[in-house]
Amino acid sequence: MITIIKRNGEQEKFKVSKIKEAVKKCASASGINVSEYVESMMSRFPYDTNSDILLEVEKIQDWVISDMRQYLSEDLANEYSDYREMHSKIRDSKYNKRFYNTIMELVTGKDNDTSQENANKNAKQNNVIRDLMAGETSKKLYREMILSDKIKEYHDKGLLHLHDMDYRIVPSIINCQLINLLDILENGTVINDKLIESPKTLKTAATIATQVSLAVANSSYGGQTISLAHLAPWVRKSREKYESIIRNNDMTSKLDPAEFDAIIDTLLNQEIKDSIQTLNYQWNSFVSTNGQAPFVSVWMQVTELKGYEEETAMLIEEMLHQRIKGMKAPNGQWINPTFPKLLFGLEEATMNPESDYFYLSQLAAECTAKRMVPDYISIPVMKKVKQGCITPPMGCRSMLTPYFDENNKPKVWGRANLGVISLNIPYVALESKTKEEFFNKLSEYAEIICQEQYKIAERVADSPVERAPILWQYGVLARLPQGSKIGDLIRTHKGYMTISLGYTGIAEAVYRFGIEYVSEEGHEFAEKILKTLKKVTDAWASKTPYAFSLYGTPSESLTTKFAKALKRFKKIPKVNDHDYVTNSFHVPVTYQINAYDKISFESSLQGLTSGGVIMYIEAPDVRNNPQAVFNIMKYIYNNALYCEVNTTSCDVCYNCGYEGEIEMLDHMHFKCPKCGNTDKDKLYVCRRMCGYLGSLSTGTTLGRWKDIQDRVKHI
Repeated sequence: MITIIKRNGEQEKFKVSKIKEAVKKCASASGINVSEYVESMMSRFPYDTNSDILLEVEKIQDWVISDMRQYLSEDLANEYSDYREMHSKIRDSKYNKRFYNTIMELVTGKDNDTSQENANKNAKQNNVIRDLMAGETSKKLYREMILSDKIKEYHDKGLLHLHDMDYRIVPSIINCQLINLLDILENGTVINDKLIESPKTLKTAATIATQVSLAVANSSYGGQTISLAHLAPWVRKSREKYESIIRNNDMTSKLDPAEFDAIIDTLLNQEIKDSIQTLNYQWNSFVSTNGQAPFVSVWMQVTELKGYEEETAMLIEEMLHQRIKGMKAPNGQWINPTFPKLLFGLEEATMNPESDYFYLSQLAAECTAKRMVPDYISIPVMKKVKQGCITPPMGCRSMLTPYFDENNKPKVWGRANLGVISLNIPYVALESKTKEEFFNKLSEYAEIICQEQYKIAERVADSPVERAPILWQYGVLARLPQGSKIGDLIRTHKGYMTISLGYTGIAEAVYRFGIEYVSEEGHEFAEKILKTLKKVTDAWASKTPYAFSLYGTPSESLTTKFAKALKRFKKIPKVNDHDYVTNSFHVPVTYQINAYDKISFESSLQGLTSGGVIMYIEAPDVRNNPQAVFNIMKYIYNNALYCEVNTTSCDVCYNCGYEGEIEMLDHMHFKCPKCGNTDKDKLYVCRRMCGYLGSLSTGTTLGRWKDIQDRVKHI
């Protein structure tokens, strides 16, 4: 039996009468015996009607037009094509109606999928409303003017998803980046056509770092990462400044060495404290053109900058101390700020109890127990997976593939990702009758996505550098001359920039074929899925200038869209009977498993996802038990590339001052367990949305809400 896949993803039995009806509508005035023609046409039908096959409706219509053109009439074939186009316009008018309804809902403050798609955007505020309206308009323009019919169809029905379509209409806007802050601080930069020279002190360097991050946020749409080690030379410069001042002061000229050092240490420690406070205040008070604080991550690795380990450690220590303390809400109560996201590199220098910097790991565990950050990256595991390179995550989880310069030295800072398109893996599984068909379709869809991504990369490459001077001309990514094209860098340095094929829902795809996910067979099936996708991205990376990479998609609002798309198929337990899909290759959030077994199962798959991957461990309120976090850190150090520990210790009730876990009720309703307060405007509910933290009380989609509610604890 032939099954037809309709444009909205629904399936129905193939009926010849449908073809007959369509031909009749455009041929009734021609005097042609439609029944005889359709009977003749079906004798030439290229598919076996007795076979169990799936066909897209577009393929059937393409064949009908071709047959009419060859065996009936060119004019009637054109009429049929026009008839088909008219119905396409009708479908577009329905899309337009949804578009205008969405805009008016945003203006009037009514909650919808757009207003709740990002927990760090408050859609009740003017600047966010304006950004969301502009985003919806840009999506519409890109969809109508740029997207091919095939990609538009797949995107609309939830088979795949073009991330950040609200920015894609501008070809020069890119995704995530590793900011080359050291180059900027050493050589200066330009912001708003004003020269920013190399700073003389740490505090000025910290201010410049925040100004640069805001300029980057206004020139791109993804996450950005800076390194604290890049500020370390200015710690030393400030020390030298204080030493010079004290030595040249007659009043302090007779100080003994111990007194001299004590004064210098006091002055320097205060400047470090002020500088880290500047970073935190600026990043949390800035609002970029996309309606939220810059999506900044801070990389903290003691040994990154050789010769500056001590200064780097001082900065890391102060960053952790200030995060443990938190920041104040409008009512003066201490809360956990969303940004910056902190990334802690686990290495011999911090994990060996005999090391001078072991105390930093202890402090990091305390910070995670209280504030759910930092996240942990194992330096040994990363080097193993990344050919000896250390490439910090950009924003949520995106990572760059290894790149070596002409001297065969790894290039880390000053690189970026150009964007992501994600594939709904359970959708592919549900529309496939057999495993063989599933893997064939995986390859086919991955090929389609990579082809589209290549077009997107080429649009970026053809853009002038003047579109984002802070990125391409003034040090963040490069220092290209005026009049250059972005392609002068990313086309001529093969693999310098990545572009990603994202995926989500591997667990559901495995369950669809009756296989238990957390089992040897389930692991092998998941591994085969990843290898199938990776084979396609590797092929595109080998034949283009761009490092095509496989990416474990962070699905916040997308998890709802993809789950809705799966509802078109017959309900299967653990596959499409819930309102979200499981992120990347993760063990499902409802599965009872301990932290160590979860890391072991997932970490063996991480090496196949070169474009970025993350793992989660769910923990209860462990503020009084940081050792529990440290035990996990030790296991991460030996086994996991990148892992986060999610706690429930960061919520606050402004009504009674309670700190701990606020109870989640039905969608967007909460309750304080101490005073019973249910006013969400008086509740701060901080959760891990995907790879980053978010204020759940601001809003999120139903799918992400259900995902968070269903999470079981692993320790």
